[in-house]
Amino acid sequence: MVMNPLSLHQLTVLDASPLELIDIAAQTGCEQVCVFVHSSAPQLKFPVVEESDVEDVRARLRSAGVEVYNLEFFPIGPEVDFDAYDRALRVGAAIGGRRATVHIHDPDDEHALCMFDRFCRLAAEHGLQVGLEFTAFARISTLEAAVAFIERAKQPTAAVAVDVLHLMRNGADPDKLARIDPRLIGYMQICDGPLSIAPDAMLDEAVGERGVPGEGEFPLRAFLGCAPPGVTIDVEVPQRTALLAGVSALDRAKRAVTATRALVTTISENVQ
Repeated sequence: MVMNPLSLHQLTVLDASPLELIDIAAQTGCEQVCVFVHSSAPQLKFPVVEESDVEDVRARLRSAGVEVYNLEFFPIGPEVDFDAYDRALRVGAAIGGRRATVHIHDPDDEHALCMFDRFCRLAAEHGLQVGLEFTAFARISTLEAAVAFIERAKQPTAAVAVDVLHLMRNGADPDKLARIDPRLIGYMQICDGPLSIAPDAMLDEAVGERGVPGEGEFPLRAFLGCAPPGVTIDVEVPQRTALLAGVSALDRAKRAVTATRALVTTISENVQ
């Protein structure tokens, strides 16, 4: 049975430090983690791995048997601080990261392509691939726009990051995902939720309160059926209500990961 590796996203346990995230990933059987090495949204207070943390993080990864997969997050706007990005990517590479996530905010297509090209080249210098994530909060907000941008960019290390939440909230569905070249899918992120939500509640949902896989209305089996063999499935399930109710970070992560693993296992068995 072929299983896609599972990664535990920092947002799932936003109250945990990166070191605690690694321990929780190991305890829930996740092979990988997604960490923040740069954040342009300080008001959201993401735990960020700093240069001073590198040795401790590396040691904890070794002892836990966990790897870093994805590095969050690098907005591309009209102005980009590539020196800051270089420092963050250096940290990410030092802890073994494989891919860095980009959001496109620049309204000028040609300039955005130029900045994206520069970012991809910088990431490649650190041995990192790039995932372009489309969200309602960025200028590249749909699956179709992200695919078109990647195809125009012609960067060999770049692909689309497909988060089921943003897929469902931005006019797409698994049928549309199934029609794109699977080689364009860099990694996938999973959660659940209602089929529709008020537009002014979307940001709070994305960063604070997502549904545990299998407990909402998203067509997750169809979504996972589009996963290319071996592609990482990132468990991104922040649960603010459970956090405020006193549920521990470990128990919240177990709930999300166990549900995800059950779905992934079912899909894998059906493929055999």
